[in-house]
Formats: sequence, C-alpha cells, structure tokens
Amino acid sequence: MFPEFVTVGGFTVYSYGVMLATAFFTAIMLALRRAKSVGIEPQVIVDVSIVILIGAVVGAKLFYVIGHWSRYAADPGRLLETLRAGGVFQGGLVVAVILAVLYLGWKKQPIWLVADVAAPGIAIGQAIGRVGCFAAGCCYGKPVDPAQVPWAVAFGPDSVAGAAPGVFRHPTQVYESLLMVAVFVALLVLWRYRRFDGQVFWWYVVLYSLVRGGVVEWFRGDHGTIWLGLTGQQLISVATFVVGLLMLLYLARRARAGGVES
Repeated sequence: MFPEFVTVGGFTVYSYGVMLATAFFTAIMLALRRAKSVGIEPQVIVDVSIVILIGAVVGAKLFYVIGHWSRYAADPGRLLETLRAGGVFQGGLVVAVILAVLYLGWKKQPIWLVADVAAPGIAIGQAIGRVGCFAAGCCYGKPVDPAQVPWAVAFGPDSVAGAAPGVFRHPTQVYESLLMVAVFVALLVLWRYRRFDGQVFWWYVVLYSLVRGGVVEWFRGDHGTIWLGLTGQQLISVATFVVGLLMLLYLARRARAGGVES
C-alpha cells in the first residue's frame, strides 16, 4: 500500500507511525473535552495518556515478538521491521490498563471514571490506527479470490505482507477500522446513559473483544491457530471478554450496594 509517508535525506517517516500519532492525539483531545464535563483536571488526562502510550507500545511490541519468536530468534535483524508496523493491540491494551490503574491509584484519582472518559477516544484511535496498518500492510488478511470478494486488496513489495503475484487478501485492517467506528458511536451513546463508573470502559473491552476475536480474527492471514482451532489473539479476546463482563457485574453490584451511581 503506502508504508513510507515521506523520506527526507536518509530519514524515513513511516505511514504507520504517522497514523499512530494521529490516533494518540485524537484520543487525548476527545478525553480532554469529556473530562471537563465530569470535573477531572486536564493534567490528569495528559499524564495518564503518556503512561498509556508507553504501556501500549511496549505491550504491543512485546506480545508481537513473543508471538513470532521463531522468526526473530532466527533473524534478530528483523526486529527493525516492528518500527514501521507490527504489534498485538491486545497486549498493548493489557499492559496499558495495568500501568494506568497503578498510576491513577498512586495519584489517588477516580480510576474507572477516568477510564470511562478515555474509552471512546481509545476506540476511535484504534479505527485511525488500523488505517496505518493498512498503509504498512501489516495485520493482513487471508488470501481470497477477488471474483468472490471484489474489495480484496493486493499489497506491494515494500509492505509487511509482501507482494505475491495474483495474491489478493481480505482487507482486515479496514474491517476492524469500520467496526471500531461503530464501537465508538455505541460508547458515545452509552455515556449518556451510564449508571456507574467503569461502565463505558468495560463495555469497550467487551465490544472490542467481540470485534477482534469474534469477527476480524477469522479473516486474518498472519496468525496460526494454537488451541481449539483458535489463534492466540482469539484466546486473549475470550479472556478479555469474560473479564469485561465480570467487571461490569462487579461494578454494577458495588454501585447498587453503595447507592452510588454516576
């Protein structure tokens, strides 16, 4: 597709990085706007966003390398390709949530209220970020007959997917991007009717788990199955789906018992 955004001298700016930065700043701007309505200091959002960014990048790259360990163990030089693409978003999400919870707890901030404020921005940030994946050619789909799937795409030789004559693939990056726009809209609606802190965030976790594990992953071509016919990402999605539902039940019960609703 379009893996390199611009090259100046010997320095290349990759499309993936540009879209990732766009996604990050869009998410922050949305969170800052919503934070004002619930009395959260803007600096809290900025600080925790930096923590989330660090956790998301480190977690995503770490899970990606672990999942493709044989490739990188055989050729460590290929680690450089993760600079322009590559990453397991769920790994980034797990690490980012853990670090954010620890940070907000340390700062004595309302953890789940901040999470609710951030959730819609995270969703639309994912939608934007997947455009970067599409440009880089990572997170690609299974080969498909373009006569049966007219919207199938073929990637160029400089993409992570690589080029193969006559090979067209499901544009899984586009699938996920569009679905996450729908999740973003759903979270905005849910915000208006939320009854307790954490409700919007954990619904985001549940919905994303369904999008990734229940829909998109079936069309991905860069992951092999590891157990019960499921990929590692689908197994993670099952775990996050269950955790999300349990947290929704727990927080709802706690709110009812304490007579506290947002």
